[in-house]
Amino acid sequence: MTGLNPFLAVVIRFQPPLRMSASAKSRLELLDALRGAAAIGVTLVHFTVEMEPTLFQKVARWGWTGVVVFFVISGFIMPHSLARSGYRFPKDYWKFISKRIVRLHPPYLLTVMILIGLNWTSVSSACRQFALHAGLLNGILGVPWLSQVYWTLAIEFQFYLLIGALVPILLNHPKAGHRFVIPALLCLSLAPVSWNWIVPHLPLFIFGVLVFLRHRGTIPPLLFYVEILAAAAASYFTLGLPQALVGLATAMCVTFVNIRIPRVLVDFGTISYSLYLLHPIIGVWVVRESHFGVGGMPGQILTVAAALGVSSLAAWVCYRWVESPSQRASSRIRYDRNL
Repeated sequence: MTGLNPFLAVVIRFQPPLRMSASAKSRLELLDALRGAAAIGVTLVHFTVEMEPTLFQKVARWGWTGVVVFFVISGFIMPHSLARSGYRFPKDYWKFISKRIVRLHPPYLLTVMILIGLNWTSVSSACRQFALHAGLLNGILGVPWLSQVYWTLAIEFQFYLLIGALVPILLNHPKAGHRFVIPALLCLSLAPVSWNWIVPHLPLFIFGVLVFLRHRGTIPPLLFYVEILAAAAASYFTLGLPQALVGLATAMCVTFVNIRIPRVLVDFGTISYSLYLLHPIIGVWVVRESHFGVGGMPGQILTVAAALGVSSLAAWVCYRWVESPSQRASSRIRYDRNL
């Protein structure tokens, strides 16, 4: 796992941080663009991992940092969404978890069933694999995932379980949140815990939470920078320097950058979840059938472009017929009082 995220190459223009209420469309497009660039980055590393070393392959290997971008964005968007929805703890906690399951599990379980079918051995094995994946338990129980991207979904879900309980403190008692809760989580992240748990990944989510507090105006500017740097330091010690730098860059981008969004990145952001799930199945197959991009770097680029194109088409179909209905079903689960 190891490159520069594509979004860093986009021409940017800095301006003072904007509140979400004043620039909701622009902020949403920025987040979509970051998600789209992150998804493309992850596809590149999986498409090129078995190719011969070239300049293109060495750059593409850094696409794994897209996972860091996903975690930071989740840290920002989850508390923001809960703050806007009138969420109350503990009354709405299980509704929140249910909304996330209804929103994310249908396309995920579709790919799980495809992979079970492709790796069929027996009914009992298939049922066991499905049950473990449905509960996102493989990493915790030491059972291999059917796809190399599923482990991140388990980490995300652990974050949902955590933020649903902590967001009332961040919203209703902001001083306690940024003075005690955030430092406590950063200290916890230093504990020697397996990567299959959220603990070592906490600093990446905290990057996003701090940006949320900044946009909400409930954290003093100086403390914001102190805790952002503390999150970067914690990320460096638990994950490594690349994760710390990319996490910090993503947080600063969401906080300060007004960007001319290429429409293609926004579109990729829309289908990024389906693309993330499907590319190891469809795109990797295209790459392997092309004999890993023979013909040097030009052949590699053409092969990856073909794999990305086919994967994107499949992702659009999945988004249109599976993910989008899941979004609508999730939105129908409402909290008792919406603001």
